[in-house]
Amino acid sequence: MFTGTIQLHDATDVLTPSTIQQHDLGARGIAKDGRKFRYLKIGATAITNAGLTLQAPAIVPNHQNVAAQAAAALGAFVATLTLGATAATANQYAEGFLVISDVTGEGHTYRIKSHAAVASAGVMTVTLYDPIKVALTTSSEACLIANPYNGAVVFPTTATGMFVGVAPYAIPANNFAWVQTYGVCSLLAAGTIGVGLGIAVPGAVAGAGTVMAATLAQIGHALQAAVDTEYRTVFLNTD
Repeated sequence: MFTGTIQLHDATDVLTPSTIQQHDLGARGIAKDGRKFRYLKIGATAITNAGLTLQAPAIVPNHQNVAAQAAAALGAFVATLTLGATAATANQYAEGFLVISDVTGEGHTYRIKSHAAVASAGVMTVTLYDPIKVALTTSSEACLIANPYNGAVVFPTTATGMFVGVAPYAIPANNFAWVQTYGVCSLLAAGTIGVGLGIAVPGAVAGAGTVMAATLAQIGHALQAAVDTEYRTVFLNTD
């Protein structure tokens, strides 16, 4: 797979999904005109139209602030955790992150390489790319965070994850694709939006952008006045 910033060749790269992963998840791509994109995998539901905002997979509450099942020594590449009452599929968190949230080792973030499937309330053994920097004890607590670019969904009307981009075309389920994060872009509008105003998510319609407000996450500015439920031009500014 290619790594680092990728030079994209317009439609050849940007508008071509694939069932085979060709770049690191989250890799940045830049088109000749300066528009920027991120490489990700779509979740189990297809993206049905261009111009829809996308969100990272939702956080699993029962996989947050879980206890270390056993101590992990300084320099170890394995950590064991006792999950809450939600099962985990094999490698659900591969290429994601183990974040030590409380007690010994708190504040450290480790990239996850692999793990087996785990039943509800079961013990997960996580293999890491990074060595443990501060030894963990059975009092340590950790959060399992999926790679935000693995399993993107249409942005719901109530946020359950971070904004990851706008679909440049309809993308099949479980495919790898480039989605736009910066530059001129068509976007579904929720409500009336004046020229130059901030655009934010979530909107009142899934996949839509709306006028910026204090409780929303800004993703760009309107280049055109936007009409509710229609697609208008915006300038994304998230990357």
